[in-house]
Amino acid sequence: MENQKDPQTNTIVEIAPDGDLILIVGPEEAKLHVHSMLLRAVSKPFSAMFGPDWKEGHDLLDCDRPAELLLPEDNAAALKIICSIIHHQNREVPQALAAGDVLAVAVTADKYDCVQALRFASESWLRPSRDKAGNLMLLTAAAYLFQNAQAFKEITKALILEYDGPFLTLSCRKVESAMSWKVFCLLEEQRGFARLRVAEILIAGVNDGTGLCSQVWMDKQICICIYKAVGKKGSLASTLTPYLHLQGPTVSRENA
Repeated sequence: MENQKDPQTNTIVEIAPDGDLILIVGPEEAKLHVHSMLLRAVSKPFSAMFGPDWKEGHDLLDCDRPAELLLPEDNAAALKIICSIIHHQNREVPQALAAGDVLAVAVTADKYDCVQALRFASESWLRPSRDKAGNLMLLTAAAYLFQNAQAFKEITKALILEYDGPFLTLSCRKVESAMSWKVFCLLEEQRGFARLRVAEILIAGVNDGTGLCSQVWMDKQICICIYKAVGKKGSLASTLTPYLHLQGPTVSRENA
């Protein structure tokens, strides 16, 4: 969903054919035909921008045709998805997005303070799967910006249980701009707690009071105690879940 130069810059995406505003977005100058009233309803920045104290507000009042608003620094594909959601154009809203695209939408929504308008649409984008650790980190940052505590918890749990490398190696400019570095420290801390719990389970299962046993016998007992700990229908992840306490983002991130 990265911005690409579109040779047909005059093509207008008709999100609202009877709208009073055309957004000209990104370096490719993609044009989105929208209703300014709906943007104002969900976004404080847009509401202020289209008010009487800004040039854009006067342009809307004085123009007998759709006014144009330049947004050269924004991601056109992300803003198109956001505008489609705001204008209830559900057919234009993808049910699944690549992790990088989810973060791009989250960054744009956070910029224009319209995260709440995307609350339900973003639920399907933030479901963790057996994805690469780098993608899980991108989804973590997206969940942080979307202020989705449950998704944040599930995604970070997957990272803690499935990734064994340094979490800082998963950092990138996009992630760092969206999320505090403290989250990386908390991930390392919670993984340490999870590993400690695994050690406690193993020690409790193989320690017979003397601490002496053959390697073969110990290997067998380790397998038995893990099997008993997680159950026939359980998993090690479910056993460790109560010991993972990395909290999701709250409404305010000022102190992050």
